[in-house]
Amino acid sequence: MRNTWFIDIDGTIVLHKTNDELDKMIKDFNLMGTLKKEHILPGVVHFWGSIPENDLIILTTAREERHRWVTEAMLSYLNLRYDQLIMALGSGKRFVINDIEPGDEVNGGEDILKAFSYNVMRDSGLWWEDIEGKI
Repeated sequence: MRNTWFIDIDGTIVLHKTNDELDKMIKDFNLMGTLKKEHILPGVVHFWGSIPENDLIILTTAREERHRWVTEAMLSYLNLRYDQLIMALGSGKRFVINDIEPGDEVNGGEDILKAFSYNVMRDSGLWWEDIEGKI
């Protein structure tokens, strides 16, 4: 079964930056200099490698559309695969709402939850071991 991962960018996979901080970083349009200032957080590379290849990865961010080009370049530079990039989200709370699959004979009559959330401390990294037992 193909799963879908919604993963935030700033503070989750790279050090947190505001849109103003991003503007300052790219002011001189030195792409490589800007990319070298992006710091991937601990555990992210291993975490990404643990996501099954056929799963869908949707990245979410409060980065404004004006930062799309540098964000896409950063993701390529960091070699992080993704399927969609949703930008300009509010920086407030985010909610994932999904249905529950009713139990049947195949799954032993147990209902199957279809939405999960995991909160990580900003800039602390992303660890597969913290999540794998919960999925």
